[in-house]
Amino acid sequence: GDQMKSLLGKLGIILIGLAIFAYGEVWGAEWRSWREWLEIIWGNAEKVSATVNGNLVQGWLLRATEKIRPDGILYLHGGTFDLEKPILNRFTDALSYRVMGYHVFLLKFPDEDGMIPPNPNLDITAIRDAPILFRGMVDIDKIHIITVSRGGYPGLFAFQQHPDSFETITCMCPPIHTENEAWLEPQHTWAKNYLRQKLPSPMVLAEQGAYTYLASRMLMIGGANDPVCHPSSQSDKFAKTVGCRSIIVPKYAHNVSMSSMAREEAMQFIGGR
Repeated sequence: GDQMKSLLGKLGIILIGLAIFAYGEVWGAEWRSWREWLEIIWGNAEKVSATVNGNLVQGWLLRATEKIRPDGILYLHGGTFDLEKPILNRFTDALSYRVMGYHVFLLKFPDEDGMIPPNPNLDITAIRDAPILFRGMVDIDKIHIITVSRGGYPGLFAFQQHPDSFETITCMCPPIHTENEAWLEPQHTWAKNYLRQKLPSPMVLAEQGAYTYLASRMLMIGGANDPVCHPSSQSDKFAKTVGCRSIIVPKYAHNVSMSSMAREEAMQFIGGR
């Protein structure tokens, strides 16, 4: 009897833990299908690295296993953390693109090991070189960039500088107008240091017309309640300047990449090309 109670107690703890994990994953996001969850939890993520053009490029390859599409996705994550530590619970949206049939390359930014100071110029170089490593591992036709938050900043520079390497870019809650002091000052120290590098922001480039001819290949997605990168000062403002598509997802904040609406819009945009 005591053994049975102990066993049931342990089982209860495991189930509570799984429930908390599931709740944490979908907080502010929609429930996913069981098949998608199993794919996300059990699917392999291959750690890869190579020297390309004299620069170390690192990341994770998420290989599609069913209904494989011809194109690949270069995923540029948000946040300032080390990509290796929270890969499962941080990047379920990236893993979900694999479930949809895309090979996904989840780029690791150069500063993530803490050995190199954050520098958008190094990020841009890594994004520039990533397709060479990506194409060496899987057979893909076009490469589409999908970015979240921080990833959108270097992603937009790389897309503008190397438009022949990428078919489209979709940016979710990106920081774009970084000269805007009213917006920049409340950001953390890391972000302020990173975004004050000697680069004109994507917004400045947009005002100079640098993205106009690329507008049909760009999609901006923002969360209507985002206190960090509100669409009115970032994604939507940029889209209006460039003339590209802009989507504002109701009820979502800086977690907009977790919404099914954002994922579906990104997939329709990519798939329609």
